[in-house]
Amino acid sequence: MPAATATSPSTFTNPVMFADVPDPDVTFDGTYYYMVSTTMYYAPSVPIMRSTDLVHWSIVGYTAPILADTDELALRNGKNAYAKGTWAASIRYHDGTYYVSVGSLTTGKTYIYSTKSIEKGPWTTSVLDGYAHDQSLLFDGDDVYLVYGGGALDLRKLKRNGDGTFAWDGAATRIVDDANVGQTAGLNAEGSHAYTIGDYYYVFMIEWPTSGIRQEVVWRSKSLTPQSDGGAWEGKIVFSQKATVEGQSGDGAAQGGVVQAADGQWYAMLFQDEGPVGRSPQLAKVTWSDDGWPQYQLDATSDVPAAAASADPSTDPADTVSGIVSSDEFDSTATKPGYWNSANDADLVASAENANNGSNLKLQWQWNHNPDNRYWSLTDRPGYLRLTTGSLVTSILDARNTLTQRTYGPTSSGAIKLDVSHMKDGDVAGISAYQQKYGYVAVEMKDGAKSLVMRRADRDGKVVSSSTPVPLSADTVYLRADADYTGFANKASFAWSLDGTSWSKIGDQVGMEYNLAQFVGYRFAIFDYATTTTGGYVDVDWFHASDEIGQGLATTCTGSSDLVSNGGFESGSVSPWTGNGAAKLALTTDDKASGTTSVSVTGREKTGDGPRQDVALEAGVTYQVSAKVKYTTGPATKQFNVTVQDANYKAYIMASKTVTKGEWTTITGSYTVPSSGLDLASAHVFVETVWTGSPDATNDLMDFLVDDVSVTGPGAFDGGVLANGGFEAGSVEPWTGNGTAQLAVTAAAAASGSCGVDVTGRTKTGDGPLQSVADKVTAGATYDVAAKVRYTSGPATKQFNVTIEDKSKAYIMASTTVTKGKWATISGSYTIPATGFDVGSAKVFVETVWTGTPDATDDLMDFSVDDVAMTARATTPTHPAGDAAPAKTVGNANPLMDYQYGADPWAMVYDGRVYEYMTGDGSYIDADGNVVQAYETDGDGNVKDNSYGKIQTINVISSSDLVNWRNEGAIKVAGSHGAATWASNSWAPAATHKTIDGKEKFFLYFANSGGGIGVLTSDSPTGPWKDPIGKPIVSSSTPGTSGVVWMFDPAVLVDDDGSAYLYFGGGVPSTNGTSSADQTDHPKSTRVIKLGDDMVSTVGSAETIDAPGVFEDSGINKIGDTYYYSYCTNFSHSATIDGHEVPTGTIAYMTSKNPMGPFTYQGTILANPGSFFGAGGNNHHAMFEFKDQWYITYHAQTVQTALVKGGSLDKEHGYRSTQIDTVTVADDGSIEHATGTYRGVDQVGSLDPFQEISAATIAWDSGIQDAYDADSGIRVAPKGSDSSGDQVLTNVDDGEWTALSGVDFGDDGAARVSADVRSRSGGTVQVRLDAVDGDVVGTLDVPAGGDDADWTTVSVPLTKTVTGTHDVFFTFAGEGDDHLFDVASWRFVPAATAPQITGISVADGDTVSGKVTFTVDLGGEAKDVKYTYVELNKGSGQTWVTDNTKAAGSTNAGLHPTLVVDTTALANGAYGLKIDAVGTNGKTTEKKVSFTINNPPRLSFVTPKDGATVSGKMPVTVDLGGQGLKAYNLRVDSAGLSYAYEPKAGEQTFTWDSTTVADGVHTLLATATDTAGNKTTITEKVMVANTPAWDAKAVYTTGDRVSFDGSTWLASWWTQNQKPGDVTGPWQEIATTSDGTAVWTASRIFSSGDVAVYQGVTYRAQWWTRNQKPGDPNGPWEKA
Repeated sequence: MPAATATSPSTFTNPVMFADVPDPDVTFDGTYYYMVSTTMYYAPSVPIMRSTDLVHWSIVGYTAPILADTDELALRNGKNAYAKGTWAASIRYHDGTYYVSVGSLTTGKTYIYSTKSIEKGPWTTSVLDGYAHDQSLLFDGDDVYLVYGGGALDLRKLKRNGDGTFAWDGAATRIVDDANVGQTAGLNAEGSHAYTIGDYYYVFMIEWPTSGIRQEVVWRSKSLTPQSDGGAWEGKIVFSQKATVEGQSGDGAAQGGVVQAADGQWYAMLFQDEGPVGRSPQLAKVTWSDDGWPQYQLDATSDVPAAAASADPSTDPADTVSGIVSSDEFDSTATKPGYWNSANDADLVASAENANNGSNLKLQWQWNHNPDNRYWSLTDRPGYLRLTTGSLVTSILDARNTLTQRTYGPTSSGAIKLDVSHMKDGDVAGISAYQQKYGYVAVEMKDGAKSLVMRRADRDGKVVSSSTPVPLSADTVYLRADADYTGFANKASFAWSLDGTSWSKIGDQVGMEYNLAQFVGYRFAIFDYATTTTGGYVDVDWFHASDEIGQGLATTCTGSSDLVSNGGFESGSVSPWTGNGAAKLALTTDDKASGTTSVSVTGREKTGDGPRQDVALEAGVTYQVSAKVKYTTGPATKQFNVTVQDANYKAYIMASKTVTKGEWTTITGSYTVPSSGLDLASAHVFVETVWTGSPDATNDLMDFLVDDVSVTGPGAFDGGVLANGGFEAGSVEPWTGNGTAQLAVTAAAAASGSCGVDVTGRTKTGDGPLQSVADKVTAGATYDVAAKVRYTSGPATKQFNVTIEDKSKAYIMASTTVTKGKWATISGSYTIPATGFDVGSAKVFVETVWTGTPDATDDLMDFSVDDVAMTARATTPTHPAGDAAPAKTVGNANPLMDYQYGADPWAMVYDGRVYEYMTGDGSYIDADGNVVQAYETDGDGNVKDNSYGKIQTINVISSSDLVNWRNEGAIKVAGSHGAATWASNSWAPAATHKTIDGKEKFFLYFANSGGGIGVLTSDSPTGPWKDPIGKPIVSSSTPGTSGVVWMFDPAVLVDDDGSAYLYFGGGVPSTNGTSSADQTDHPKSTRVIKLGDDMVSTVGSAETIDAPGVFEDSGINKIGDTYYYSYCTNFSHSATIDGHEVPTGTIAYMTSKNPMGPFTYQGTILANPGSFFGAGGNNHHAMFEFKDQWYITYHAQTVQTALVKGGSLDKEHGYRSTQIDTVTVADDGSIEHATGTYRGVDQVGSLDPFQEISAATIAWDSGIQDAYDADSGIRVAPKGSDSSGDQVLTNVDDGEWTALSGVDFGDDGAARVSADVRSRSGGTVQVRLDAVDGDVVGTLDVPAGGDDADWTTVSVPLTKTVTGTHDVFFTFAGEGDDHLFDVASWRFVPAATAPQITGISVADGDTVSGKVTFTVDLGGEAKDVKYTYVELNKGSGQTWVTDNTKAAGSTNAGLHPTLVVDTTALANGAYGLKIDAVGTNGKTTEKKVSFTINNPPRLSFVTPKDGATVSGKMPVTVDLGGQGLKAYNLRVDSAGLSYAYEPKAGEQTFTWDSTTVADGVHTLLATATDTAGNKTTITEKVMVANTPAWDAKAVYTTGDRVSFDGSTWLASWWTQNQKPGDVTGPWQEIATTSDGTAVWTASRIFSSGDVAVYQGVTYRAQWWTRNQKPGDPNGPWEKA
């Protein structure tokens, strides 16, 4: 039976039920409280719960057995009502009658139920058309209303019919137009609970602002008059508080009704989301302010309300859960029908499916959708629940008659005893932890045999993981599902038993998630469904609910073990392996790596298709990975990976190796599981070939063999001086219990590996695991100390210590506060006293914090311990000789470079490459203008902390694949040698590009320390750079920057429309040197300002960004139509800001629909680097998208950490290195948490060895060996005087090396390697494959040259033709005191093959026009090319048109032959190029490309010329050209002049009578179309001047026209010598719009009905008028 949450008879703990009871509404009849809740699509519909005290609730009935009989509600015909059904019921007791109302999204109707006896019925049912959202009943005297709505409040009156039912009484009235209070974005106010209290009508609602938490809103008014009619409705937020459950604060308790108790005290029943357990009710006290507003008091623990005198408390359950969750022996006579007694539900029970079958379940049960009562029974076999399959389905989601009860927290277990003797083939029966992402343990029957299996679905409801089937011969089996919500672990696990006592775990855990696809909490679900044949059945003897999980499970552990089952495929089957994707697996004895069997993999359609198996990995644990692979067809070599992936398709390569065709090859590697980002509950491993988006059947999708796959965790934990610190020996020795502590090694106590220790029997706080370290530790020595601890009962948090003591005294070495239910790591360093400590009696133990009067619950709880370590720190001399391993190990992608520092990264994507711009940590510009790589040091030469004050450079690297990074040099920005001489420093760059005046321009913004933002410009992403304005673009004088503490850290965005914005600023303000909580929580120190079109000026004033807890590091991205502003939080703000948990030193983000804001806080993206790599510090980032994947680039002290580990640095000194990891933008626009890793990102493209490769392109290298020796590692420097020009490897020394990743030599391969070098003492370069000690395929000799040697090329044939994809290592060796040599570039020469065609200027499917130069690019060297023939052909028949031996201007020699063609002389249509590249060795490479020539018709005016003045009749001539001409027409304005069908090319002439149009400017338009659908139109303007000028001597009569002063005038009567212009005279000024409508002029006469345009508005004359301006309402004109 579930345990009570009542802490004593008189108090209770919220939530009152740690289970899914959402949308509660409560009423009180003077004796009992009754409550309704949302159960959506579950049946029976709308549960009725009863309580005497508002805390202990029992289900006493339902409003109806089902809501309605529809396909959706019955899971029929492929339809369902998931996430719909009924929402948010309302309950009221009024005048001796109980009323329940509820709306249904599924039926689109609203239901009202009424009864005199709420527990016995009968119910009267009213069905009203229309769905009233989250409605509430409101009784107002004799009137009854429903109040409902979302975002607004509607009121609709009800009328009573003669039969007691209700109907609508008129339409709805909107009483509140906008029910939201204090929010503009988020969940609209909804969830109405309406009351008449005192003088007011109150409506209680919930709203959830995007930037806040759920909160309770109340609207009130003294009348029901709508706002629109003057109603005085007031809205107020009355409650906004997070409730803490399981040690974590939620997202706010809200949405619920209020009720007045028997003693007059008011209460509110609210709910809060508690994750997958569901939405749990919270009981709060309510008082009323003097001005009539409710005031809430929600406490974690509170007094239980008193019961009414007339109530019988014995009717309440003994605890707060068993009234809604109950064990059941399935005795049909034990429960009254309850809900089968509705007075008017005949339509519901008329069908056989719905008729009462005489079986009465306990009221705690609900069916998933309407049951089919023909196929379940409690009477067919008394004392058993019989479930018979009645339809065929494919999964539990579609299975009818699935019977459920709620799971509950913090832990709950549901078990069944099941008789499976009458199952049929294809039947599946068992128990589930049920929601969309479900898991279950079931008996499945196939081919007459039964087996036990656990299956787990993803968030889409698709099964993604299945356990190894366990054969079952017994007819009776016990199955169990355990739900663990402790500390929001949110894990479900499954077990089976043959005796109900000893249980075996099966399958992996389900990471339970609350999924809106179902919109309910997890339930225990008993099910039986058929996939093949109906009619089988199972009998369930009992269902037992308990709050104890893990009962009866074996707790032994065996130490390290292989996580992969049947890895050698020797079991006689492939199980539990399955084929990933389309892969087909089959055992074979024909070819194996060991044993007798391997597995063959065929049928692959994607590179990831291969053998797959689920594995139970643990975060932070390092695993050893191994697999043997062989393939026999395809390329000479191929990269294979062992990869781990989760249900979200997040994948990581665990191990990788290049396999040689025909040879068994072992893939091995070490892989550390990230602390976050990988859904461990759905993790699976598989073997694959290296990814490509367009796999080739031969080269990528070959069949292959696999054998001996293993994934093993840590074996003997390294506890330093502590033996068996990981307890992986399977025993406690040499640990003992301190005091009375009892120790037991169990699997359940393992934090990692398979074992840990449980500690029980404690009587003192010091009682815990103890181990002697006598004479193992040294006085005065420093030790790193760690231990993992967890406890599950007692206070919410507890301090634990790792303590050392001798025979007389004790010292705490490390301490931490542990949260109940969660593993926590105690860590720290401790120096043993040099004197006064007896190391001969030293012992170490784990304890709770000391108290002299320990409490059994709060201080002496049981706990578990694992991974206890005490490791001596090596002493570090002042200037040690370094021996650091590279920070970037082979196979990893982080840090991006480990031979040089770079901080505050900004990534710009341009032309297929990513450019990283970084603050030049560890460098400065010397007096001669040279960039020097060196630390800051003190007077004794010791490295000191980075002050950032000497930084005047920005480092740039670039890559096309994110692993091989080319050093682009250092930009000298600040100081006398920098581009911006006015600046003293250059920090935190941001770069972008924009097309200005048709040319691509690049812009680099930087911070001058904290004093302003500068900008540099260039025509290239790598420079050279110049300062276009000679001053800051943003400074303290920029409008809107008041309040910015630090004017630094720019970020730039160029929007889709070309407008640009600059984001900057940071710092925490203070008052008199002290920052208040408001100043740390809301510094308001960052800004955004619009940039001018030139990108080097600003427009308007800067706008404030109110970023919670901001410190620095603005970032900006646009994703879709949303702007994402990201930033680093400060280190002193509150843990919770505006209801959001905001960690310190973390990258957080906000969103807006406007680049200038306002922005709304959303969450965090990346924790502080210290949480991933140990060394913390500031956090600086940028996000970017590259090749359809989002990435985050950031800095960490990873290179410094490597030097510390190598012994040449005492600590990290703040010199930072740039890294990149993936980041995921979810479908809903949220950004998932990224994880900082050394592994980094996957390579996204291969490297071409046949192009020149800069030697400053490096994937991996030997790194910096010694922090104090500038020559102890790889160095890169400019080849010439420009620091940002071409870079070379310089000062190369013996033993150093560099490497390139993923170099694709292709099937033909390379035969030779060359390098451009400048020798000093000389030496050799060994070219190795796949490892620094891999096979040597070539050795370049570099003779001694001295300091003045010139650059030269050395070359050597390779020892074999290198094909396929390899990592290439260059190892350097030589003797002498000087450096060996410098290297500028590498290049591989193809094997003796035909010339390689590496590019063609036109691609398949392109369309070309005009004069075209087709260019072919060849690889290799020109001397190896004899000639290249380029031929143009037409149509499918490939009819020759011309070639580059005939066409003028074409070439056929060299590496870039051309064919020049004027396509306008050719007919439109399909064409192709045939290219034959002929080598000097006689071999030929042929390629073809097809494209379309499509030249539209060509038109040009011959006469008249544009702008000409014309009169009378005149020729209009147009020159017409083109192919397949279809039609030609000539127009003036919109009037046609001439038309020709299938005109001939040449001049088209038409004589135009210009007197047919009014004088003035007119447009001539010529249009031609062709048979391909092309259309060309040209226009020109001409001035028509046909009207004679006014002559004072001439006589004019009515209707004559003249031109005068640029206008046309019409004579109204006989006139002579009367100048036009007098508004009362004989002349009317005539003007029209382009469509001929009259334009109003003062002198023009208009009659009734005439239309005229004035100032863009059309008017109609009502009577005769002249010189009366339109617009006067009393005048003759009205708007037309």
